[in-house]
Amino acid sequence: MPIVVVDDAKPQNVPKRLRALHIGPLPPPVGGMSTVLLELSTALQRYCETQVFSNAKTTSLGRSFIQAITAQLRLLWRLARTLRQERPHIVHIHTCSNFTFWRNGLDLMLARSFGCKTVLHIHGGRFHLFLDGLGVVRAGLARTVLGKADRVIVLGQVWQERLVPWCQPESIAVIANGVTVPDDALGPCDDVVAHIVCLANYESGKGLHDLIGAAAKLPSGGRAWRITFLGAELDLAYKQSLLQLANELGVEDRISLPGPVSAGRVADYLRSAYLFCLPSYDEGLPMSMLEAMAYALPVVVTPVGAISEAVDDGVEALLYPVGDVKALADALGRLLESPELARHIGQNAHRRLVQNYSVEVMSQRIFEVYQQLPI
Repeated sequence: MPIVVVDDAKPQNVPKRLRALHIGPLPPPVGGMSTVLLELSTALQRYCETQVFSNAKTTSLGRSFIQAITAQLRLLWRLARTLRQERPHIVHIHTCSNFTFWRNGLDLMLARSFGCKTVLHIHGGRFHLFLDGLGVVRAGLARTVLGKADRVIVLGQVWQERLVPWCQPESIAVIANGVTVPDDALGPCDDVVAHIVCLANYESGKGLHDLIGAAAKLPSGGRAWRITFLGAELDLAYKQSLLQLANELGVEDRISLPGPVSAGRVADYLRSAYLFCLPSYDEGLPMSMLEAMAYALPVVVTPVGAISEAVDDGVEALLYPVGDVKALADALGRLLESPELARHIGQNAHRRLVQNYSVEVMSQRIFEVYQQLPI
């Protein structure tokens, strides 16, 4: 069934008048959008009735064009049936670039035809590149889709500036991602071998080759380290290319690529970590970085997307220029050689996350957006 009711402990004195239907992929797909959707839909139960219509892909990678079209038509029909039966006040659509955006444009128009207010929630670090690459006709269609949404949610000020030419500025709401704050945020693990965790899908835009190259530049006489790359392989043969690079640089025995893991296993890896690194070339506001901050880990990241709005260099993170392998190696080396610095940055990161990037803060701000819409 594509519709899931996410129920959590709810205060008994909160009136349940407003009904919201979220459209997006629930796990098991691995990625930031599915994680946001699961976290948010659960937290919003404190404020309103919340359901999730999961549009996660269920067909095989090698499906034919006819199979793909048939699957999408069935999904659209099921959504229409859900809208007719559930009559939500608000339809909250989680979207990103390329085909997903156009498919979600149909969802938005369908929701409007049922009289629902619509919220388009933009995820993905390359959404601006997607828009900039559109021709005249498709750019006009994109403006139509964005303009029909009652609210467009973006992850940071930089994304607001990028979306202003595409929709009414007053329709844009800036709301950062948020994560659950664990009770056992102990900070950097002090094992003899420092564990570096990178939580990112195996694809070229995540810069994983850079991290292996930087690690190979660390002093041979310094602290011992190992790296675990957690994620799904989205680019064909990318995992093999990472293993080949590690072998060429002589660090293959320190590199592990277990692939995608469950949320519980991610938590286990973060508890065992000394630091977190995301060498990405494009991001929205990465959930993986926020999850690491929630565990009071120091993070080494690039200042892309809304990352530089969430952390300050040398305070809550160490930032380095995109693609600069030497600078990345220097940042890793600083933290490996100074446990005190690693703990200090991790504690700062945790403090800032609790104040601004918890799932409670995110859900409250989104509910405020809901309340602004005339129902």
